[in-house]
Amino acid sequence: MGQKLKQFVLTDSKKKKFEDLCDYYFKFISKDIETSLKFNHSLDFPTSNFCERLNFVLHNVKGYPANFLWDAENKSEVKGCNYTQSVKCHDCGNRNNYYSKTCWSCQSDKFIFIDDTRWGIDTNAHFKYIKQLSYYLFVVIYPLNKEIYSPQFRLQVFKVDSREKFFNKILEHQNKFGSKGKNFMPYSRDFFLSSPSELLNVDIKIKNTITFKYNLKKEKKITSFPVENKIPIEKKVITKKEMINLSLEEDAEGELNLIEVLNANPEACNPCKHGKNRGLTTRRS
Repeated sequence: MGQKLKQFVLTDSKKKKFEDLCDYYFKFISKDIETSLKFNHSLDFPTSNFCERLNFVLHNVKGYPANFLWDAENKSEVKGCNYTQSVKCHDCGNRNNYYSKTCWSCQSDKFIFIDDTRWGIDTNAHFKYIKQLSYYLFVVIYPLNKEIYSPQFRLQVFKVDSREKFFNKILEHQNKFGSKGKNFMPYSRDFFLSSPSELLNVDIKIKNTITFKYNLKKEKKITSFPVENKIPIEKKVITKKEMINLSLEEDAEGELNLIEVLNANPEACNPCKHGKNRGLTTRRS
């Protein structure tokens, strides 16, 4: 199953290419936000395109000019999600641009953040090409504020080995009992139990120029995870019921040791929630 993954190192050369890439994609985002609000439309950031090129930069590889079996020549798969999706008006229920100050329909200034963005994995393709597939690169972009002319974002990049045992257990369960498309949720139980490594954690600030704050000095293997997330979404990662069934206890900081959880032999689903085809998800207008 693939080749053993090398330790990721953010060299000065890669760092320069990364910042140049971000400059290209984020430089005019304030104008994009302004235009989307002007026409009461969604912000159309090219997340997939950006994330695939991010993989090229970080791993010094190239891609393909048209749809191909792999996202890059190193036989990797790239998945990106962006939390600047529409928000729901608290009062009338209509969807609004993430950066809207008031609802276009009822003028309310109260919004509900929608946290259902996810990465989609084709489980059929995963197992068909598992012997060649090298890794999955999972990218998250989420806003740190709602300012139009000085927006800030946090960019996190994670890598999961295609051979990782529990990751394959999750996908195998999905492929057997659910649809063939796994909705892999960022910062979820399934995500943390797949033993991801964090490659990048960068705050990007845009105002006249772009500045970068690197929150991670080197690749970090995830060894623990919170029982309840705070950023960027507030939700339970693992239920109290499952913790009791697995005889798990959180530490003083509200976290669980990843190895201890895996050694407790958790189920492949939590509990048996199967993904649906992303295109068939029912949404309110």
